[in-house]
Amino acid sequence: MGDMSGHAFPEHLVSDVALRDGSTARVRPARPSDAIIVEDYLIGLSPETRRLRFWSQAIDVRALARSIVDVDYVDHLTLLVFHGGEEGRMIGGAQYIRMTGKRAELGISVTDEYQGHGIGSILIGQLAQAGAANGVATFVAEVLPENHGMIDVFRASGFPVSIRALQGTIEIELPTDLTGETVERFEERETQAAVSAMRTLLSPRSIGVIGASRDSSTIGGRLFHNLLTTEFEGAVHPVNPKAKTVHGVPAYKSIADVPGEVDVAFVVVPAPAVCSVARESGEKGVRGLVVISAGFGEVGG
Repeated sequence: MGDMSGHAFPEHLVSDVALRDGSTARVRPARPSDAIIVEDYLIGLSPETRRLRFWSQAIDVRALARSIVDVDYVDHLTLLVFHGGEEGRMIGGAQYIRMTGKRAELGISVTDEYQGHGIGSILIGQLAQAGAANGVATFVAEVLPENHGMIDVFRASGFPVSIRALQGTIEIELPTDLTGETVERFEERETQAAVSAMRTLLSPRSIGVIGASRDSSTIGGRLFHNLLTTEFEGAVHPVNPKAKTVHGVPAYKSIADVPGEVDVAFVVVPAPAVCSVARESGEKGVRGLVVISAGFGEVGG
């Protein structure tokens, strides 16, 4: 499907990435229809983050949002980052705008809560690949001298950056080519993110059992009972819409009703219900799922 520019939406640039803390985010190109989403994101930025990114705390949110999503995917590309998948909250974005020939201006921002999670590096890498494919050889970014966090992001990106002090600004240049060192840096970050994700799965602080049963002869009943009798020191929450308690523990109608954070959920429901349960778990912020069910590829089609 194309947009007003006539260029097709670059589906190959849509990706799910692991952040430094092991959580995941969806990165995708912006569409002109994303203007309201970007407006809300800009409004949610702290005044200091707005100043460092846009050089002023006072910005015309509507006009800026429209300019950010006025993309053609070749000379102007914007990537948006959503925490918790496509339906999640926008937590960052980056864009390049071609200036002349093979040079393009690069800009990045990340909401305060998610700064330091590796989002900036991910965006630089993905924009560089897209820019190179569109004939952009060099990115140029102008950063305020006091924006040490963004300067450090560029320095740690793995790209061979050139930093030059101008009057009142720092100019950073980097090639879009992925060197061996750059690839190595990105692989190292992906490994760290994967380790963090597995650490949560293997050492959770709280567990939800969706499909926990009062009947100890069922899988849901045995699983919940076993969790209660092990040396696990965290909280174990039974989820069963038809029970008020399971083995003496207050039960919840859905994972969304469980108070506080849930790191891992054991899903013990029939196959047709797994997808909706997984979606609810994602909306809750559950970091990992262990699905114990039947009726998938081992039977029928």
